[in-house]
Amino acid sequence: MTLPCVSWQRRSVFAAAVTVLFTACASPAPPELEERIARAGRGHADDPAIQARLFEVEAAREHERSVTPIEDFECRVGNRWDGDNRVRLLSRVPVPDPFRLNSQRATRRAATEAAVARLEGTALERSADECFRGALSGLHRQLSQVYQLYAERQDLLLKWSEEGRRSGAINEWSALRFAIERKVQLAERIPRLPRSSIDAPAELPAVGQTQPPLRTDPDWLTTLVRRQHPDVALRTALASRYEALADRAASERRPWFDFVDIAYQFNQAQQNAVSGQLAFRVPLGAMSSAGVGRYEALRHGQARDADRTTLEQTRAAEWALEAIRRFEQDTPLWQELLELASRADVVAERWWQGRLASPEEAADLFDEAFDARSVVLEARVDAGLAGCRLLAATGVALANWPRGPVLAQDAPIGRREGDTTMGLPQSVTPFTPLVSDRYPSNPSSSGTYK
Repeated sequence: MTLPCVSWQRRSVFAAAVTVLFTACASPAPPELEERIARAGRGHADDPAIQARLFEVEAAREHERSVTPIEDFECRVGNRWDGDNRVRLLSRVPVPDPFRLNSQRATRRAATEAAVARLEGTALERSADECFRGALSGLHRQLSQVYQLYAERQDLLLKWSEEGRRSGAINEWSALRFAIERKVQLAERIPRLPRSSIDAPAELPAVGQTQPPLRTDPDWLTTLVRRQHPDVALRTALASRYEALADRAASERRPWFDFVDIAYQFNQAQQNAVSGQLAFRVPLGAMSSAGVGRYEALRHGQARDADRTTLEQTRAAEWALEAIRRFEQDTPLWQELLELASRADVVAERWWQGRLASPEEAADLFDEAFDARSVVLEARVDAGLAGCRLLAATGVALANWPRGPVLAQDAPIGRREGDTTMGLPQSVTPFTPLVSDRYPSNPSSSGTYK
């Protein structure tokens, strides 16, 4: 007796009509969202944190695609014998609420946006981490080259002092004191950096490259951070989700159809009958009203949190831009120090080879040349680290940062529908994560790197 019910369920004209009438299949993700996902995963294919975020995005998208107006409906069959065999089939079909369906779509789309923002945040954290390690790596390489030349000259000076001691030109006391002093100077100047930072691929800002000033106008910078930073995108997506949940709670206060019953009865005498009933849901609204207030409060909280994040990251970007501006402004000083260091090497070597100065005097001049180069390297690494902070605050690498006067086409910035440049102005290209999977770091849900 169950076969007629199964056949009737498959051929339910009413259920099919309702499904067509209230089609709620999730719309495909916009191209802009696809581009953001692809860009965030680029260069980090083997990173466990990125892989975890990609699975979260896929889970959110599957959840979004699963929105349907009718998941199932109830089918009953009954048999009564009173001299005649009567069979009664009953189908109870829920009536979908279009307002709740729209809210459900918006809620799940916002959850997908939040998952993508977390993915972007983790990718940006990885890129910033690579940048910081790369700056330290550049410092280590440059300082190692300077130190190697310095150490070779110190060894020659020690040999010269030892020759003077043996010949009697330098007494034993002075030679021993000079040897200890040189070894101490060598030990103090040895480049010391964590081993994990040595091989990171990056370069320090160069000295002597004249470029137009970086663009720093506050309104443009604030808008860029608001539209570009993954933390702000995450807070905005969560605010949209709470807004959709508030709309859903508000829709529950409206009366709506609950379900439709359709009954079909037949017997052996071919006396068939069809009946139906329609049920209404009339909510009182107490709990749903409380839910609306709760979700509205959460939405406002996320919106204010987005403002806070925008302010913090804008300040970080302003600090980084000011540090880079000072470094570039002092370019003549860095060039002069490097020129003086080169001249000091030449003079010290000439006086040493001609025995026109003592080992101590030549060593002091080599020390001062080393210190001059070290000061320039410290300034370069400070500017490099500021560039990394700029990347972490805005998602834009220093190499892609716009320079020169404000352009008219740069005014409308922001992430827009169909915008594959993450809302950057035409003179800015979006960040591409640095290619590396060798340096795991702590992933955070927000992706903030300070």
